[in-house]
Amino acid sequence: THYVIYRVSGDELIKVEMTDGTADIFLGTHKGKMIRFSEEDARPMGRVSRGVRGIKLEDGDYVVGMSINREGGKVLVISENGFGKRTEMDEYKLQSRGGKGTTTYKISQQTGDVSGFSVVTEDDDIILITSEGVIIRMGCEEISTFGRVTKGVRLMRLGEGVKIVSGSEIAKEQDAP
Repeated sequence: THYVIYRVSGDELIKVEMTDGTADIFLGTHKGKMIRFSEEDARPMGRVSRGVRGIKLEDGDYVVGMSINREGGKVLVISENGFGKRTEMDEYKLQSRGGKGTTTYKISQQTGDVSGFSVVTEDDDIILITSEGVIIRMGCEEISTFGRVTKGVRLMRLGEGVKIVSGSEIAKEQDAP
């Protein structure tokens, strides 16, 4: 069993995923870049080691999420201003670890920067949390699939100055009998 842990130096741990040692890792940034690389490119290390670079960041950019490939999965990207989209995983070519990645989102004043992303399936729901503490839950199958460099569709209407600060996938809610 392998664990892929994502942590930014001086920041906080935001995600841990268990893998079988052969997964592809996706890292996405606030400024709309994403890299996909093989887990085998990141050598195993001890508990207190520094780790290896997953993506090379531009000035002012930072990683907003990490995920691994999943059977039947699509990459879900969520923007600060309430837009989102799903994209086929095949649109992200396998690269070497430590590269700059490719553009995954068409950022504009209307969409805002990327607030989060994850690899999701039709069996997942997504929870969005705003800067005012409003939380909504929706099925991932409700979110349209678009190409890599697009803005997507509006997922949530937000008031002036309100941003989506977090988005996370969870298991789909089962209907009560």
